[in-house]
Amino acid sequence: MKLLELDSATAHVSVDAHAGGRLSSLVVHGLELLVAERDDPLAWGSYPMIPFAGRIRRGQVAFRGTTAHLPLNAPPHAMHGYGFVSEWEQTTDNELRWVFAEPWPWAGKIITESGSSR
Repeated sequence: MKLLELDSATAHVSVDAHAGGRLSSLVVHGLELLVAERDDPLAWGSYPMIPFAGRIRRGQVAFRGTTAHLPLNAPPHAMHGYGFVSEWEQTTDNELRWVFAEPWPWAGKIITESGSSR
């Protein structure tokens, strides 16, 4: 498991690059605020909804003559993208990156960066 961990005097955050760049743990004043890892990737942590949020009917989206057919992870619809089930690249000690790829037909990337890590 690739974890990016961030600390302050009262909080600890773990970001899991392997599990979709999600916050896998958020502890504030000793209290865990997120649901622990589960088999269903939609049911735990706090994940980025990339490259889209919400539901796309029948997993089809059209824009400027291009139609994308997206994975139906909430049949019969596509929901909350698929970045949360993809491995993210840890480019530095405090940076994660995810590049949009098939089946998403448009270019893009997400880069997260923190001020400090351990």
